[in-house]
Amino acid sequence: MTLVWQGRVVEVLAQLEQHQSRLGVAPESIADDDPRERLRLVVQYLRNNCARIKCAEYRQQGLPTTTAWQDSCLIVPVRASYVGKLAAQAKPRSSYNP
Repeated sequence: MTLVWQGRVVEVLAQLEQHQSRLGVAPESIADDDPRERLRLVVQYLRNNCARIKCAEYRQQGLPTTTAWQDSCLIVPVRASYVGKLAAQAKPRSSYNP
């Protein structure tokens, strides 16, 4: 993904499409973890978003190129909220009496 970070998305897409042609087309009924399916999804994503992927330009402007900082701010409260709901719904266990 270094090439993507350098703004060379078209080159990456060309390389992946070449690799995809060597592997062949994935059949419709294929497992999600099959390499051909994963490659198909990556190629599809890059085709759909090629014009919007501007990592190199954003980095030159000092802008973030990841949402990790946002995710960490959102996930912790959501996880705590979810765990709290699970704890509230849990039924108390009866004590063990041999």
